[in-house]
Amino acid sequence: MTLDEFRKILLAFADRPPDLDKGKLLVEIRDELIETDLHHKAGELYVTEQDTAMRASRWIVERVARLPLLADRILNHIPNEQFFINPAGRLTDRLEHAPQDEETNVDDVASRVLELLNERPAGTATGLYLTSDAGEGKTTLIRHLARTQAERYKRKETYWLLVPISLGGRTFLRFDDVITGTLTNTLRFPFLYYEAFVALVKMGFVVPALDGFEEMFVESPAGDAHSALGSLMNMLDSSGTALIAARRAYFEYKSLHVQAPLYESFGDRSAEFVRLALQRWDQQRFIQYADLRGVLNGAALFDKIAERFGSNHPLLTRAVLVERLMKIATDGAVQHDIIDAIDADTKDYLGDFVRAIVSRESCKWVDKAGDPPRPLLTTDQHLELLAHIANEMWSDETALLKAEVIDLVAEVYAESQHMGAAATKQILDRIKQHALIVLADGKYQFDHDEFYHFFLGIAVANQLGESGMLDIRRALRVARLPERTVDTAVSVILRRGDSRCVVEVLNRACADQPYASFVKENAGSIAIQLLHLAPPTDKTNQMVVQRMAFPIDALKGRDIRNVVFHDCYFLRSDMAGSVLRKCLLKRCDFGQLDLTGVKTIEHTRMHDCQCHSVVRSADESAVFKPEAIAAVMQQVGFEITFTEPHVVVRVPDLAIPEEQLAITERMCRTFLRSSGVNENTLKQRLGDQSSVFFGDVLPVLQERGVVVEVPYLGEGKQHRYQLAVSLGAVLESIERADGKFERFLEHLAN
Repeated sequence: MTLDEFRKILLAFADRPPDLDKGKLLVEIRDELIETDLHHKAGELYVTEQDTAMRASRWIVERVARLPLLADRILNHIPNEQFFINPAGRLTDRLEHAPQDEETNVDDVASRVLELLNERPAGTATGLYLTSDAGEGKTTLIRHLARTQAERYKRKETYWLLVPISLGGRTFLRFDDVITGTLTNTLRFPFLYYEAFVALVKMGFVVPALDGFEEMFVESPAGDAHSALGSLMNMLDSSGTALIAARRAYFEYKSLHVQAPLYESFGDRSAEFVRLALQRWDQQRFIQYADLRGVLNGAALFDKIAERFGSNHPLLTRAVLVERLMKIATDGAVQHDIIDAIDADTKDYLGDFVRAIVSRESCKWVDKAGDPPRPLLTTDQHLELLAHIANEMWSDETALLKAEVIDLVAEVYAESQHMGAAATKQILDRIKQHALIVLADGKYQFDHDEFYHFFLGIAVANQLGESGMLDIRRALRVARLPERTVDTAVSVILRRGDSRCVVEVLNRACADQPYASFVKENAGSIAIQLLHLAPPTDKTNQMVVQRMAFPIDALKGRDIRNVVFHDCYFLRSDMAGSVLRKCLLKRCDFGQLDLTGVKTIEHTRMHDCQCHSVVRSADESAVFKPEAIAAVMQQVGFEITFTEPHVVVRVPDLAIPEEQLAITERMCRTFLRSSGVNENTLKQRLGDQSSVFFGDVLPVLQERGVVVEVPYLGEGKQHRYQLAVSLGAVLESIERADGKFERFLEHLAN
């Protein structure tokens, strides 16, 4: 480490710029004045404090950053996963190792993650995506790895720590506030500023594990999550490593428009990404978990559930549900009651499962003051109380509530049910000991986010059926509702049988909302499911949906009939398996529609609608020209009409992109995995088209300044390339090129 590097790093920790003069260092850090001597030895910078000399990097880590103390705090405040099961996964390795995005099986995910985080190629920042659906073990794995690294650090077997940063799905918060808040409030470690934390990441001594990015790459007008991660990778300045827990990696999306914002935020920094997708548990891991928890009949339990629901049922394969099942599996009678309570023919298995658990819990809540004793709450009242608690968490934008807040919510609910003082006191005593509520850091939360989101769904459904418009909008505008919450709300609404009334309520809620609004997004997420699961029976019973915003892939696999969509906005959607019958879409705005695999479009008209691009089939590029889009839409069955005269070209006249332009678009996708790409990787990626690319396309792109060659730092001799222009500008030029490579270059130059 040079003296300049030492000074720059120290600036991130110091309260004010340090004083360096003739080998003397005077620096103030967290109100402590430190005076040391600096000298060089064998080319290394050393710091001597109180007659103890150590390398400058070690002095920063141990004396200034206090990482040994951070290791202790991780072990003290990160829960020990006593019954940890090492999951399997599928790895999409670094681009040089997997040029075609090929996946390899990984049986020992925990060890492989640590190996990947250890690789750290020089001159680039690396991101490891840990992906899976909710409740499949991402958080558990991160906690286990954080504790493992902390223990190894204390034994001096490693030099870096994994620090879990729980975002809780709240990607709209300031990223630096979340990180410093986690260090201070969760780990009780108030010794690092955000800049100091980033400096440690750049040096490789800390790896942040960003947990809770489930909604991270869902397209939204604000794009806060993109800019947050992009800002971090940009600050890392082509060094350091981050682990990102998300449902999908950003480079998995088909549309380059979704991927471009994050790529653009990297600037001229070098970044590279890999992905490890967790797989659901198999029979072996189910039985292994049963053994760890002391459930002796694990194999028999698996066979019983598999016989009723199938061996791939979430009750056997999703970690969060297996954990909850095992907690009650020691009681054989209860175990059978729980399993029998789940309807084998319904998709609402989680609802049945949770209701069975709550029913069991409500039987324990006995009003001892009554004669004869009777349950304090019915099962439905129990569900409502937990829904009120979830709603309080949602309103406060937190997953943790203080004991007094829990008491207040329970007391208000008891009063609303006209319960006496004795019964109310018993409810207040018991709610904090509920089977689905746990104590964490002196506050109370649901046992898992899956249960929190489930009960929030009940709360949202109840509000849509009972509350005034002000309360409904207040609930819908907090943030984007989790997927589980939407599913549960829809299930409750369908069970009540008032889906039409709810859609009308959602229309009123969206009536005066701005273009970018969580109210419109959440209303659209709920409404599209209701329209699919409870469609109007005929055209005389037609439903009208107005001014809503629908999420990505909202139309995928949907069967929508007899619906009028008016002034609605649809984010990009795959239409595989989609059915639209007797629908009218009036003045609606669509992102990209992927018509590959569309099932049926019948008697459905699009009037004065705007669609930014369409994809006709998997092996074709997107179509962007408005009249060509209209032609493609007609080809699959839409009726296209406009109030003003509008030109619609014949389908045979649609421009097929020239080979050079198609290759250019494929090349752009390559850069999404790594900001710099080696020549050999491009050859493997492009396959048979590589000769055309290197012979005809690349020289032109280099001449026009689209692609530039950068130094290659690996073994052997080959070339390495980067995009030299904005990816957004490249995409816009492709859209306007009408399939012509030369026209693409002209638009890009302008």
